[in-house]
This record gives sequence, C-alpha cells and structure tokens, in this order.
Amino acid sequence: EFVGFPIPSLVFMMKQREVGWTKAIFKGEETLHKVDLGPIREMIKSGQAQGTPMKMQETFVLGGNQPYTCTATITFVPWTIHDAYASVSDKTAVGGGATVPAGDSTETKVSGLPSSIPTEQLESLHLPQPDTNVSHRFKDIYNRVKAQGLDSCGKSTINQQEFYAKFRQAKEYRYILVPGLFTRHYPGYFDANEKWLRNLELEVHRVPLNTEESVAKNAEHTKTFIQTLQAEPSTTGTKKCVLIAHSKGCVDVLEALIKYPELGPQIGGLVFFQGPLNGTYVSTFVTGTKAISSIAKTITEQFGGTPESYVDLNYERCFLRLMLTADTNNKYPWLRMTVTLGSMSSFDTEQLACIDGAVGVSSMKMTSDVMIKKTGFCSDGLVCPHDARLPLADFALVNDMFHSHPGLNFPNSRYHPGVLTQTMLELLGEKLNREGLTS
Repeated sequence: EFVGFPIPSLVFMMKQREVGWTKAIFKGEETLHKVDLGPIREMIKSGQAQGTPMKMQETFVLGGNQPYTCTATITFVPWTIHDAYASVSDKTAVGGGATVPAGDSTETKVSGLPSSIPTEQLESLHLPQPDTNVSHRFKDIYNRVKAQGLDSCGKSTINQQEFYAKFRQAKEYRYILVPGLFTRHYPGYFDANEKWLRNLELEVHRVPLNTEESVAKNAEHTKTFIQTLQAEPSTTGTKKCVLIAHSKGCVDVLEALIKYPELGPQIGGLVFFQGPLNGTYVSTFVTGTKAISSIAKTITEQFGGTPESYVDLNYERCFLRLMLTADTNNKYPWLRMTVTLGSMSSFDTEQLACIDGAVGVSSMKMTSDVMIKKTGFCSDGLVCPHDARLPLADFALVNDMFHSHPGLNFPNSRYHPGVLTQTMLELLGEKLNREGLTS
C-alpha cells in the first residue's frame, strides 16, 4: 500500500527545501522514501503551477529477505502559491518474478496546509476537509465593531447587546490570553484586549508565562494553568476555556493540546493571531547568522529565557508538530473550533506617519526584508500569513497589519486590539454554529 505522506507545503519547499517524503506500507512495515521536489519547486517559481497536475514516477525497494520492487505514480497538484496536494496511483509490487497489483485506489493526503479549492477539485482528489477562508467576513465584522465600539477619539463605546446577538453563548466560556515571545517586556501588551473583554462582562485570565521559555515548558505551564483554573468553582457552573493566543503563544497552545490530550475536553474554542504554526524564517535567520545568534542568545538568557524559545519556531520543528494534527480520526476536535489570523504589511516610509507604523517599521523592517529576499513572501514582519494556518480551522487573511497590532494599542492605530479580539470571537461563534458545536 502506498500512502501520500504529508509532504512539506510548497512554501516550505521554497525555503531551501528540495526533498519531500512518501510513506510506503509493506506487510505492515512503514518506510519513508525521499522524493525530489526540485521540478515542482521550479514550476512554482515560474508561476505556471497553479492548478496544473505534475506526475512523477518513483520506484522503491521494500521488504526484508524477500524484497519487492514497487513503483507508484505521484501526482502533485499545486493549487496556490503555497499549497500542494499529492496523490499516489498506478501502484504495483514486483517480486519473485511476479507482478502483484498493490491496489488501484488513490490515497491522498494534504501536502502542507490545505487551501480553499473548488469542491469538484476537492472531491476528485479525495482530500480531507481544508481550512475555510473567512477573510471577507473578518473585514465586515471588524468594520462594524470598530464603528460601534470606538468613538472618533478611539475610546471604547462597546455595544454589548450587538456582541451577544452575534455570539450568544459567549458567557459560557472562560477567556485565557496566551502571550507571544518577549512580550512580557512590552508595556501595555494585551492590556487593551483584556479591558475590552472585561467591558463585555466576560471572565478573563492571562497565563503568566516566561515568554522567553521553550515551547515545551510553556506548553506545560499552560496546561497547569488551565487545569488549576478549571479546578476552581465558578459562580455560573462549569465553563470551558477559549484560548486567545498571539505569535509564539499559538505554538505553545498547539504543543500543549497535542502533548496533553486531557486538555481537549476543557477547550471551547481557539483564537490564534499570527501564530508561526508552520514556523518562521526569522528563527532560521537568527540561528544561522553568527553575530545575531550570539546577541539573541545573550539577551534571551539575561531575560531569564533560553534560545530554544526561538529555535523552536524554525520550519523543521513546527512542521513536525503540525503534521501531528492530521485529523483523519477526529483525534483533535479542537481543530474544528479554531479561528486563525495571518497578515502581511508593507514597511515603506509612508508607514512612519503614524505611531503604530513607526513602531512596526523600526522594529520589523529588517526581518521583513530578509524574509522577502530569502523566501519570496511578504509577512507581518515576523510571520508569513500562510504559516499561520491550521487544517480545518477558519482563516482570515489581512493585508495591512503588523505583527504588533493584535497585542499593542497606540493612538489612532490602524487596528485596535480590542476590536480585533471581538471580531475573532464573533468569527469563532459563527464557526461553532456551523460545526454544530454550540451547547
């Protein structure tokens, strides 16, 4: 049996990756085999790949003392600039002078993160359900909430009645904010988010993380915090948790939910802002540049952290973690109660006209330029938007948002953290209703 193994997404390939993998199962024994992805990579670079199938013949030798030579045709269908789908067909196994059919059915898996593709294309490839593009809904909701929730001076005028009409079960949850890398040193970080949620009369908590710790340790701390909180009696009865995470906090949460499955029943929803769930080239850049790596290590350790905090965000580590979320048996039901946001922005001098733009350009223009040069993709300054996606989740793409916008509030900022948070919660409510997960 040949199985289309989750091969790195085309974005991942283009970031210095020339080789993917196919998994073959022979008499119950699994083996991995390298697949040269160079031709596919060149198709993507040339801009001629969208929706165009490309077939490659691969031959493997399987089995121990009585080896079989097996061949398969691997068909790649790149649909967007950063997604591909691989199917395996024409499978035969030859051994002992005989040819044995290995089955005609096409086994297909998502290569990297799924994309919103036409239904007929999806059915023909037998793909798992992809994530859902809700970018237009995000814009509609954000504009409405901003108009209703902020006055001309940018002060909060929250409309609770409108919010509860859109997200009726909102008070049935506890809301837990999970911070990003280094953010415990940012004055005012997550303050506007928390204040906005409290003004909506929601129960809000923050996970007190050392934001410079490794993903593994912060996952454990997050698990302990949730379990301790859930053990406390609530005046309104049992509540599940909605985790609202930003940047590395999204990766910490993902690690916690995968590593500690006992948390699953406690989760009522996930909101991820700009999480490097697939990884970020910034991690590769920092660790691969001797001078910068030395400075980053020194600063991180002086803050009581570890270099693992940013090494954990490289593509290799994040990809391995993400592949565990293949939801073929509904192992991780929380994927269906997740909304994610990815963004990108320009970092030109025009941005300097406002405070949030000046902060974004001064702190992230260099990393943005490096990512464009090395990967060919725009970003929010630290994370490319497609690297913030999860299978089965709802995904909103925003084209003019810095990585700092979801957690830091500045006068006349382009995006208000509180408005962003309410917008994503309303999208979460729509997601839960659509999935039939409301109580």
